[in-house]
Amino acid sequence: MATKKIQAKNVREAMALIKETFGSDAVILSSKDVADGVEFIVTDDFHEQANNVETITKNSSRAVVDNLVIDLKAPSEIAIKALQQEFESLKNLIQEQLSELVWENKKRLYPVQALVVRKLIQLGFSAEVASRISYELTPDQPVNKVWKIVKNKIIKALPVDLICTSMRSGIFIMLGTSGVGKTTVIAKLAAQHALKFGAQNIAIISTDTTKIGSSEALKIYSNILNIPIRVVENAQKMSDALNDFKKKQLILIDTASVSPTDNVGLQATIDILPENSEAKKLLIIPANMQTHDLERTIEFYQAVNISGCVVTKIDETINCGGILSAAINLQLPICYLSTGQKIPDDIHVFSAAKFVGQILSLTLQDETDDSFVARSFANAKVNTF
Repeated sequence: MATKKIQAKNVREAMALIKETFGSDAVILSSKDVADGVEFIVTDDFHEQANNVETITKNSSRAVVDNLVIDLKAPSEIAIKALQQEFESLKNLIQEQLSELVWENKKRLYPVQALVVRKLIQLGFSAEVASRISYELTPDQPVNKVWKIVKNKIIKALPVDLICTSMRSGIFIMLGTSGVGKTTVIAKLAAQHALKFGAQNIAIISTDTTKIGSSEALKIYSNILNIPIRVVENAQKMSDALNDFKKKQLILIDTASVSPTDNVGLQATIDILPENSEAKKLLIIPANMQTHDLERTIEFYQAVNISGCVVTKIDETINCGGILSAAINLQLPICYLSTGQKIPDDIHVFSAAKFVGQILSLTLQDETDDSFVARSFANAKVNTF
């Protein structure tokens, strides 16, 4: 039958077409993603194709096999890289097929765990955390008891920092990437503290001189609340500001936004901050960020010993399992949840019991298909519940 190009919407459909067309004699020569799905170059006689290539190349440096172009005089590095890419494609294909078989087997052997894993992944939890939480659940447990156990296991897995959540006194430094809402968080916390303990007991310091309007926005908030604010550009001015505010009960420090790949920018920010060991660094992170990006950002900032985090944009996503997964995996306490733009109302001390309960009670309309769950487990290299 020679060589043929097989195109389909996804790998599963492509494999079905290949089996239907070539049967058990199919040999996949190459695969790649295309605009409408995936494309495979397949043959049922690999040796014949190899001979065809050899015949073509007697008078040419390029071989063409049914639209598959092979540069026979390419440098060895390029040839090796192309071969590695082919092996990687085949490995991913085999891994996906095997992961679906493993998932089907898990559903049959561990139906309760599979039910929990599917729901947790649907809610944004990572496969690692979903597997950990569902471990040791048994089929004889009633569904209402199962979800109570799941809730308690998630709560128990979350780290806690009581100093951060109280935030009644001390120095708190807000760190984070651009657009996560550091300025708004500081304004909300400052307003709440002023209402409870008086504006005379709080001060704000900003080191963000790079973003136009950031310090100006804080100045507006501080004027409304009658809270003193100081903008500093270096460590000496920071020291002076802290000395001037030493009688304040609470000092909130805003910082310039730093990308999770900008080590130089992070160091520049840290160089301005006080060396006070009692100062708490809080990372501001949005709930609508992908779990992988959340964990990468947290890992980046953990290099400067962050004490906890404030989660913003809670109102902009329903898949909040990702933030809980990141907090569990990297043992980062969640201190506050920011749910909107209203100052000072839309920020609350984190309650694990309340937040986890709200997430688990969600009923999502879109079903998470088996192939997605299976791929999640394959990518996470989770082998057992």
